[in-house]
Amino acid sequence: MFDPLNTLQLGPVQLSVTMIAYMICAATFYGILSYSLKNTDWEINRENILNQVSTTIVIFLVVYKFWPFILEPSLLSNLSNLIYYAGGPGAIVGASIVSSAFFIVSWLKQRWGIHLIDRISIAAYSSLIIYSIVLKEVGQSNPLNFGWKIDGVYFHPVNVYQTVLLVVFIFFTLQWTRLNGKGKTTIVLIIAIIFTKTLLVPFQIK
Repeated sequence: MFDPLNTLQLGPVQLSVTMIAYMICAATFYGILSYSLKNTDWEINRENILNQVSTTIVIFLVVYKFWPFILEPSLLSNLSNLIYYAGGPGAIVGASIVSSAFFIVSWLKQRWGIHLIDRISIAAYSSLIIYSIVLKEVGQSNPLNFGWKIDGVYFHPVNVYQTVLLVVFIFFTLQWTRLNGKGKTTIVLIIAIIFTKTLLVPFQIK
């Protein structure tokens, strides 16, 4: 698990750990969705669906990377800033809106129908689990002797709590919704995310 504020130098390019985490999550999403579409009614449209997903992921990463320049175009006066800047306030929301809008338009144009939503939800939920595993989230100080230790003080490992809860919820969700109709998996997973976030509020830094 890595500190989201850290950066890695890859040749002339400096990438934040957060950006790398998004890439890993994107690969996870693509891989799980690709696997889940095999030997199903979606096999015929599988390549087209995955192409649209790939484009959506690229759009998300590009918007996230260039978000600082969208908010402050003057940064482009120094092209070396392209190496160092990425993300920032509102970047995730902005990138999500732009990429989601593209995918929704593609969905409507291709007339894929609602049956695909559960497979996409499972892939997205799995990516969230990977995100929790890759990036540390340090919470409030922990009176018990476990958690992330900083300067001799223990703090609640919020991302570990989140990982455990998400894994438990997806296991029982898949068991419960397997024979209960289309669309219910998505609804239950959304409820699980909301419930997980609510449970973690007392441990997070306000």
